[in-house]
Amino acid sequence: MDRREDKLPLAHWLYALAYSGMYKENDWQQWAVLIAEDAPLRGDTEWVFDTVLAGGLPDLLAILAERMQAEYYSGYPLTDIICGYYYHRYRQGEISLRELLDKSGEAADSAGGSADCEFFYGLLNALESDASAAHSPEFTQTITHFFEPLCAAALQQKASFESATAKNLIS
Repeated sequence: MDRREDKLPLAHWLYALAYSGMYKENDWQQWAVLIAEDAPLRGDTEWVFDTVLAGGLPDLLAILAERMQAEYYSGYPLTDIICGYYYHRYRQGEISLRELLDKSGEAADSAGGSADCEFFYGLLNALESDASAAHSPEFTQTITHFFEPLCAAALQQKASFESATAKNLIS
C-alpha cells in the first residue's frame, strides 16, 4: 500500500536545509547519491536522481517544489524550520545577528510561520537604530525565546533527514 502519510517528507526537509544555507550543493548531492544507490528509478523517486544533477540552488528548489506537492508534511511550518537553521548558523558564527533577522524576515514575508515579517524587521530596526540593543537583556531574551525552540526543532528534523534511507522514500 503506497500512502503519502507513510513516507518521510524528505523533499520538504531538504528544501529547508538548502534554502537556509545549512546544506550546500555538495551536501545535497552527497545525500542524494547515498539515497539513489538503494532506490529504484521510478516516478516517486526520480526527484532524488534529479537532485544529484541539480546545478545550483535555483535548480534544486525547482526540483523540490514539484516533489513537495506530492508529499504529506506536518509539524513546524517550513518557515520556522528555516528560521531555526538561520539561528543555528548565527550561533555558529556563520551569519551576523543582522543577517539572522533580515533573512528570517524575508522567509516570513514569503511564507507564513510563527511570526510575521514585522517581528523580525522590528528587531532589525531596533538594532540598526541602537547597536547596543543587541546586548540588552530584553533584546537577547526576545531572540533566544523565539529562536531556541525553532533551532531545536530544525536540528531534530536535520537528524531525521540525515538518518533517512531509500526505504523512507519508497515505503
